[in-house]
Amino acid sequence: MVCTFSTIVQTNRITAYEVLKRLIEMGIAQSAVYSGVQTFVVVSPEILIEKQESRLAIAKKVLPELSLLSASKSHKPTVSYYEGAEGVRSIYEDTLMCKERVVLPDDSGP
Repeated sequence: MVCTFSTIVQTNRITAYEVLKRLIEMGIAQSAVYSGVQTFVVVSPEILIEKQESRLAIAKKVLPELSLLSASKSHKPTVSYYEGAEGVRSIYEDTLMCKERVVLPDDSGP
Protein backbone atom coordinates (compact mmCIF):
# COMPACT_ATOMS: atom_id res chain seq x y z
CA MET A 1 0.00 0.00 0.00
CA VAL A 2 2.67 2.52 1.03
CA CYS A 3 4.84 1.36 -1.84
CA THR A 4 2.02 2.12 -4.28
CA PHE A 5 1.39 5.49 -2.62
CA SER A 6 5.08 6.43 -2.73
CA THR A 7 5.21 5.52 -6.42
CA ILE A 8 2.17 7.65 -7.21
CA VAL A 9 3.47 10.71 -5.37
CA GLN A 10 7.02 10.02 -6.63
CA THR A 11 8.77 9.93 -3.27
CA ASN A 12 10.53 7.32 -1.18
CA ARG A 13 8.73 5.07 1.33
CA ILE A 14 10.06 6.90 4.41
CA THR A 15 8.66 10.21 3.18
CA ALA A 16 5.40 8.49 2.22
CA TYR A 17 5.02 7.20 5.80
CA GLU A 18 5.60 10.74 7.13
CA VAL A 19 3.00 12.16 4.74
CA LEU A 20 0.49 9.50 5.75
CA LYS A 21 1.24 10.18 9.43
CA ARG A 22 0.46 13.88 8.91
CA LEU A 23 -2.74 13.03 7.04
CA ILE A 24 -3.80 10.86 10.00
CA GLU A 25 -3.03 13.75 12.41
CA MET A 26 -5.16 16.07 10.25
CA GLY A 27 -8.02 13.56 10.30
CA ILE A 28 -7.92 13.00 6.54
CA ALA A 29 -6.69 9.38 6.69
CA GLN A 30 -6.90 6.44 9.07
CA SER A 31 -4.58 3.54 9.76
CA ALA A 32 -5.44 -0.05 10.61
CA VAL A 33 -3.60 -3.38 10.79
CA TYR A 34 -5.13 -6.29 8.87
CA SER A 35 -3.43 -9.71 8.97
CA GLY A 36 -0.26 -8.10 10.30
CA VAL A 37 -0.10 -5.50 7.50
CA GLN A 38 -0.57 -1.81 8.21
CA THR A 39 -3.03 -0.25 5.78
CA PHE A 40 -4.19 3.31 5.26
CA VAL A 41 -7.55 4.57 4.08
CA VAL A 42 -8.91 8.04 3.51
CA VAL A 43 -11.84 9.30 5.53
CA SER A 44 -15.09 9.71 3.64
CA PRO A 45 -15.73 13.21 2.26
CA GLU A 46 -18.97 13.47 4.25
CA ILE A 47 -17.08 13.10 7.54
CA LEU A 48 -14.52 15.71 6.43
CA ILE A 49 -17.33 18.13 5.58
CA GLU A 50 -18.99 17.52 8.96
CA LYS A 51 -15.71 18.24 10.77
CA GLN A 52 -15.17 21.45 8.82
CA GLU A 53 -18.75 22.60 9.46
CA SER A 54 -18.26 21.90 13.17
CA ARG A 55 -15.06 23.95 13.19
CA LEU A 56 -16.83 26.77 11.34
CA ALA A 57 -19.68 26.77 13.87
CA ILE A 58 -17.17 27.04 16.73
CA ALA A 59 -15.36 29.88 14.96
CA LYS A 60 -18.64 31.75 14.43
CA LYS A 61 -19.51 31.28 18.10
CA VAL A 62 -16.17 32.70 19.29
CA LEU A 63 -15.98 35.49 16.69
CA PRO A 64 -17.69 38.22 18.79
CA GLU A 65 -15.25 37.65 21.66
CA LEU A 66 -12.28 37.75 19.29
CA SER A 67 -13.58 40.97 17.76
CA LEU A 68 -13.74 42.57 21.21
CA LEU A 69 -10.19 41.49 21.96
CA SER A 70 -8.84 42.89 18.71
CA ALA A 71 -10.77 46.16 19.17
CA SER A 72 -9.31 46.68 22.64
CA LYS A 73 -5.78 46.19 21.35
CA SER A 74 -6.18 48.68 18.50
CA HIS A 75 -5.70 51.64 20.85
CA LYS A 76 -2.33 50.52 22.16
CA PRO A 77 0.75 52.21 20.68
CA THR A 78 2.89 50.12 18.38
CA VAL A 79 6.53 50.29 17.43
CA SER A 80 7.68 49.37 13.95
CA TYR A 81 11.20 48.84 12.69
CA TYR A 82 12.03 49.66 9.08
CA GLU A 83 15.24 48.90 7.27
CA GLY A 84 16.73 49.92 3.95
CA ALA A 85 15.17 51.55 0.90
CA GLU A 86 12.09 49.33 1.11
CA GLY A 87 11.56 50.50 4.70
CA VAL A 88 11.81 54.16 3.67
CA ARG A 89 9.29 53.50 0.88
CA SER A 90 6.95 51.81 3.37
CA ILE A 91 7.19 54.76 5.80
CA TYR A 92 6.48 57.21 2.98
CA GLU A 93 3.42 55.21 1.86
CA ASP A 94 2.16 55.04 5.46
CA THR A 95 2.40 58.82 5.81
CA LEU A 96 0.47 59.31 2.58
CA MET A 97 -2.31 56.98 3.78
CA CYS A 98 -2.52 58.59 7.26
CA LYS A 99 -5.87 60.32 7.81
CA GLU A 100 -4.77 62.24 10.92
CA ARG A 101 -2.29 65.06 11.09
CA VAL A 102 0.73 64.03 13.15
CA VAL A 103 3.26 66.65 14.25
CA LEU A 104 6.69 65.33 15.15
CA PRO A 105 9.19 67.25 17.28
CA ASP A 106 12.05 69.01 15.51
CA ASP A 107 15.45 67.42 16.30
CA SER A 108 17.52 70.22 14.77
CA GLY A 109 18.17 71.78 18.20
CA PRO A 110 18.46 75.50 19.15
